[in-house]
Amino acid sequence: MGMQQQAYRNIVPFQVGEFTRGLAIDSTQSLIISSPTGVVNQIGYAYTYNSDGTVRCGGTGVFAGILAFPKTLASKGTGGDPLAPTFNVNNGVTAAIATMGAIGVLVQQSASIGDWVVYNTTTGQLNSLAHATTTPPSGYALIPHAMVDYNAAVSFGSGVYAAEIKLGRV
Repeated sequence: MGMQQQAYRNIVPFQVGEFTRGLAIDSTQSLIISSPTGVVNQIGYAYTYNSDGTVRCGGTGVFAGILAFPKTLASKGTGGDPLAPTFNVNNGVTAAIATMGAIGVLVQQSASIGDWVVYNTTTGQLNSLAHATTTPPSGYALIPHAMVDYNAAVSFGSGVYAAEIKLGRV
């Protein structure tokens, strides 16, 4: 074994879907996930309410929160390997949806502290929006009272960035 050749400066100090600082007693709600066929439910993505009180990944309904607490969800793996790591969650699962607090997520682009947080209404994937901008791009919706907080986005390469966001009371 040789000597370490590289020192990484951008170590992500959180797990996607986990609260990063403090935890209020009433910061999550347990809801049943029921997304349409073809929509992949993911930890750390945005969820909205369905008319029957369940939630779906993405959507144009009332914002419910961010899927949180990955360690409480059973992982079925991917690609025929039951032990492969995945952020995917099946429909019909009762899961914790975060409604306030600081939480680790993945975003699609580099972000700065204070940027707004938006989500893709089809997939639920999060992205950032410069604080000076007030209108999200087509196909995205603004998450009320949410912003990139404390840790600006750290790149993993391939257009994936980890960021800590802060959700206000929904």
